[in-house]
Formats: sequence, C-alpha cells, structure tokens
Amino acid sequence: MSFAAEKSSGKDNEIRLGYEDGWQDIVFLESLVIREGRQGYPDMVLADGEYVAGDSTDLLIHFNQTPILDQAENYTIGAETTVRTTEKIYRLGAGAGLFTGETDALAIVPQSGSMLAPGQSWGNFSMEFWFYPAVFDEGATILLWSGSRRVAGGIIPQEIRCSISGRTLLWEFTNIFLPPDQGESRIVVHGTSRMIPKKWHHHLIRHDSASGLLEYLTDGVPDAVTYSTDTGHEMGALFVPLIGQTNSGELSLGAGLNGIIDEMRFSRAFVEEPFVDTYPLRVGSAMTRVFDLGYSNSLLKRFDSLVDTPGDTGINFYYRIGESYRSLSEVTGEWRSFTPGDALRVETRGRYLQVFLELFPDGGGKLSPSISTLSIFYEPDLPPHPPGWVAAEPGSGEITIRWNSSMDSDVAGYLLYYGERPGQYFGIESATGPSPVDVGNVTSMSLQGLENGKLYYIAIVSYDSSEPPHQSDFSQEIAARPSTIYDGR
Repeated sequence: MSFAAEKSSGKDNEIRLGYEDGWQDIVFLESLVIREGRQGYPDMVLADGEYVAGDSTDLLIHFNQTPILDQAENYTIGAETTVRTTEKIYRLGAGAGLFTGETDALAIVPQSGSMLAPGQSWGNFSMEFWFYPAVFDEGATILLWSGSRRVAGGIIPQEIRCSISGRTLLWEFTNIFLPPDQGESRIVVHGTSRMIPKKWHHHLIRHDSASGLLEYLTDGVPDAVTYSTDTGHEMGALFVPLIGQTNSGELSLGAGLNGIIDEMRFSRAFVEEPFVDTYPLRVGSAMTRVFDLGYSNSLLKRFDSLVDTPGDTGINFYYRIGESYRSLSEVTGEWRSFTPGDALRVETRGRYLQVFLELFPDGGGKLSPSISTLSIFYEPDLPPHPPGWVAAEPGSGEITIRWNSSMDSDVAGYLLYYGERPGQYFGIESATGPSPVDVGNVTSMSLQGLENGKLYYIAIVSYDSSEPPHQSDFSQEIAARPSTIYDGR
C-alpha cells in the first residue's frame, strides 16, 4: 500500500506539505481555509467569520464572486446588473460588492415568503452590512425598497431607505410600521458616529417587537435609538412592521454610491451580538491522511515548518505513528505534541504517520496565524543486504552451506531457502526442516536427510531485529547434488 510519494534528502527522507503540494494531503479541515500566501503559494489560515444562512436568515449576500447570489435563497438578483465584485478590498470571505456611482444599483427581487414579499408581518427583525466608503456623496443610497399598502382612504406608499447623510447613515421607514389606527407613519433613525473614509464599518439596525425598540449600532456599539410607538418612546402603543398586500418592489442596493459593501444580511430576529471581528474565537484544525514510511520501525527524526504567528495567535502541532492503521485516515497510535525545529522528546519509530494541527486566533479575533509548509524528516529502516558470498558442499544425503556475514550491523539471523527447481524454494524433505529454515545468526548450516542424486537449489536471506523483521532480497542462487560417492568422506 502506498500513501505518499517520498523524496530522498541524503540519508533522511522528506515528506513536504504545502508549497507546490498545495496541502492536498489534508483530509480533514475545520474552520480553516487555504488561501494564497507566502511567495504566491497556498497558506493554511483560519476561516473568517462569514455568516452562514440559518433558520432566521431572510437575505444573505457574501459578494464573494459573480454571479451574486442570496445564500438564503429568498431573493433573486437582477440579471442586468452592472455591479461587480472585487477581490482586492473586502471585509470577510473572498470578495465584496463594488459600487462606483456610475454603475447601476443592484436589483434584489423578493420571492414568496421573504420579508419583503406582499403581506409579510415581521415582528423582530435586523438588517446589517459592512460598508467601506470611498466618497461621501450626500444622499447616496445604501439600500432602498418601495412598495404600497392599502388603507381606508386608498393606497399609501411604503419605503425603507438607508442613505448617507454627512458622514453618518440615515434610516427612514415610511409607512412600514402600522399604527393602531392603521394610518400613516414615518420613523427615522439618524446615526451620530461619523464614518472614516476608506475604512470598514459595520452597520446594524434591529427591532424588538415586544418593546418597539428600534436601535442602530455602528461597529457593534449602540449609536441611535427610537421606538416604534405612538410616543416614540418605550411607553406607548406599539406599531407593527407590515408589508402591504398591493405591491412589493425590488430592493435596490447602491444607487449613486461610491464604496464597497460586504456581508449584507436581513434576519427575522433581533440580533443580540453582531459579529464585528474578523475571526471567531474558536480553534481551527486540520489532519493529514496516513503517510506510509515504507518500512516498519522507521525512525521519525524531526519536523520543520514555516509559519507566521502575529500577536497572540498560535499553532499546536501533533503527530501519531504506529505499525498499523485502522483506516486510510487513522493510524493506530496516540497523539503526541511536537514543536517544529526542535528534537522529538522520545525516539519514535513506526511505519504509518499522521499529523494534526490546531490554529488559534488572537484574543480580539483580529489576527490569524498562517502555515506555509510543513516538512517531515524520517529515516526508513531498510531491509538488510543478503550475504555477498554463498557456497555449498554436497555430501551423502546432505549439503553443507556456508556464507559470509551481511554488511549490516542490525542483522539478527538468516533464512535458508531450498527447493528442486531454480527460484522455487519449496523444499520439505530435509530433516533439518522445510524451506525456509531459520538458522539464527550463524554463517553455516547442513541440510540433512536429502535424497542422493537429486539437484537442490539454495539461497540465503538476511533478516534484522525489527518487529516484524525486515528481510533482504535473495542471495545469489547456488546448486548442489548430494551423492553416495561422498560416503566415507
């Protein structure tokens, strides 16, 4: 069985992970990703905190690639959009939505059952995104939705608008919240935290239907608050967010906007703790497949690795080695920790090897360690050489075989093979024993009880002290014929 291609490095052999290999020997990867890193080769790093669509997710756009998609599958994206994604500047994932002010807005079409579909009552809700402003164009729109609702006097327009006002965001909800008298309403939330050009900021507005709280947060910090009540305060008659039955338009994203948007998410929930870091405070792990070192009792010598651990980030390394495996991804053995570049704490031998890695972010969730390459150095326990010289002296009913010692220092003994045809050593008639005869660590042996006149073919194999022993190739084959003419010698 072969698990890995090995390349010789003097007496040591090397298995290299990363660089040209591209980490193809990794069979288990959790909370880690492979990304372009040192010298353009792939590095292993922590996966960032991109949201994953869940039960309460209504809309989720990562902007990682085109075509742009809603991961919650509640909205479709207009086919004629000119909005592009960029891989140069993004907050999470692998890309973000680029808006230049000259491109059309991104049209997001609500499907049946989505929050913006006709007749939907929201209860708790949250809307959030990351925004990287290039230019602060007054009135430029982050998002805009228009619809209508029927009232006793006819039809009134509905609108949700988030736009730039100075260096802050202005949220406007026109006739979205239904008052007890079912008339018109307008609720405005104006941020106070001034955004910095060409810097990412996280924006979240969230609504608690039980209290009417409508709260705007910038970078996870409360910035402005109002209440969807008739008083605009906590004590008052509650307004209910409701999308009208008559008409529901598209959600327009980025009209007249100069900047970049990432991780747009709508939720049917009051988001208690928005993710505003880069990396979740959890460990990322990876495990290699089983590597076959070729021979039992091979000596694991050391590990080398090229890593980067900025700040308080860290990487833990583990290996396990054994003479057997339970599956193609599980060596029979205990995990042991190691530090690349340092000598292993104990002499470690075996045939099958695995490596396990743990990567940790810094305490603030801002930094990730990276690993560019990991090299494994080992010395295979090669089989011994066969004896270089073998001679046979026939006698009456016997043959005495002599050979020189193998050149290897760890030879524990020899096997004597014999048979009646060249290369076929299946002899059974010798009183000394059937082929092969384990003669121990000696250099001569007589095969007794052989038939006179019959030609026998003989070869010697060396074996070492490994468990199980490694056996050499066959020595040079010799032949001898016992005969009665040797009686009395």
